[in-house]
Amino acid sequence: MNSSLQKSPQILKEKSIFKDMLNGATSGLVTILFMQPFQVVNTSMVIHFKKEAKIGMIETIKRIYNNEKIWGFYRGFTPAVLKSLSGSAMFFGVLESTKRKIKKSENQSTLLISDSLKNFLCSGFARFVQITSVNPIIVIKTRSEVIGFNHYSNFFEAIKTIKNKEGLKGFYAGLNVNLIKEVPASALFYALYEFTKLQVKLFGIENKQLQASIASVFTSNFIVILTNPLDVIRMRQQYQFYTQNNDHKYKNIFHGLGLLWRTEGIRGMFLGIMPKFLKKGFQNILVWTTYESLK
Repeated sequence: MNSSLQKSPQILKEKSIFKDMLNGATSGLVTILFMQPFQVVNTSMVIHFKKEAKIGMIETIKRIYNNEKIWGFYRGFTPAVLKSLSGSAMFFGVLESTKRKIKKSENQSTLLISDSLKNFLCSGFARFVQITSVNPIIVIKTRSEVIGFNHYSNFFEAIKTIKNKEGLKGFYAGLNVNLIKEVPASALFYALYEFTKLQVKLFGIENKQLQASIASVFTSNFIVILTNPLDVIRMRQQYQFYTQNNDHKYKNIFHGLGLLWRTEGIRGMFLGIMPKFLKKGFQNILVWTTYESLK
């Protein structure tokens, strides 16, 4: 009897972590069903951009539809689903478990951490674990989203091809810039998201889903503006093995930023930002309202 009572907190803890991961995975799946077309447009714009042929969002949409019809907008769907399910589950699972551990440490000591700093640290750590783990899927997803790319017939062939042609480093293309972009951005996003939710509540809005919608849209747009140049570099690094455009071949993040600015200027820095605004806005509404509802 005593033994079962002693195990109860651990069992409850494991169930709680599993529930957080399941909630995160569910919100991720709901999101990917609606958001993949925006991502395909964004990725194709970034990869196919040339100084002499500036292709905008509308032209890219027309090109995708004319070449591949409606199915073209769901390029990379399988790796996108795998990345979204595993990534969201991992992120929310690590996020909530880390928050509980910090709270437990606070209860056992005199150490006090502000809620904003706590959210910043927990979200940053959760994103680090997530990005490092799913980067191989992101590489396959990014390449598969590019209009005209036909080197992989399915996900498993993609793994085999990358392993044989590029080795292990092929699976981690763009990881450094992705971590530099995503970890601080995620940490800042979650801290700002929770802060904005509180401000929205002060205006008398009590509905949690509406709070999450307003806070996530405001915060996501702010983060997109800050990180778009790094995302351009990340996508091009992950596609670099196949590109014929020397202006898209970046040795590292600093070389990438310099070359991007010299060859494409401010337009290059914010290339694909419109479909990303649309995607991130809708995506974060779906993810965070779904997660808050399930939570």
